[in-house]
Amino acid sequence: VYVNTASGQPVSVPETMMAAYFPEGVPPQAPPRPPFPEPPPPPPGVFTVRRPVLWQDLDPVRHVNNARYVGYASDVGFQVATAHGWTASRMQDEGFGIVVRKLQLHYKQPAVLDDELEIATWAYGARRVTANRAFTMRRVRDGALLMQMNGLYAWVDLATGQPVRIPAAFLAAFEANFVGDAG
Repeated sequence: VYVNTASGQPVSVPETMMAAYFPEGVPPQAPPRPPFPEPPPPPPGVFTVRRPVLWQDLDPVRHVNNARYVGYASDVGFQVATAHGWTASRMQDEGFGIVVRKLQLHYKQPAVLDDELEIATWAYGARRVTANRAFTMRRVRDGALLMQMNGLYAWVDLATGQPVRIPAAFLAAFEANFVGDAG
């Protein structure tokens, strides 16, 4: 959304910007967007972290830059893995890594300086070499949902870069954080 910095309201994208992105002309109609997928509700073992919004997280409009939400979720992803006994060095020692195949974010409201955020995450939909992870971000003072994110992750062999089956010990460690069958 293109926003007027003075009013904070959405405005039309300037013609010069449209021309820069569409030098052959703006398409007559944008393709329909698929609906944002709703993950299953969190399990009893949902993992949560609280963090403050710091000045370096802000963009020129004085709210958290959209890209920072991905960074917040990535940090929580490493924290949940560590909390379940799977540090980055342990995964490396076991010869596998986890890579992002797809991220879908749905921004609901902005976070601003000094907001305290609660980021929750849980896993679902494990397959042979992939699993999904849901994230929600809420403002602590009023519980407002600020962002939802779904990620599809793949396990890869570090030596070959090829997909590898999710280790049974990994799935077992995350059992409480999974919705449904963890594998």
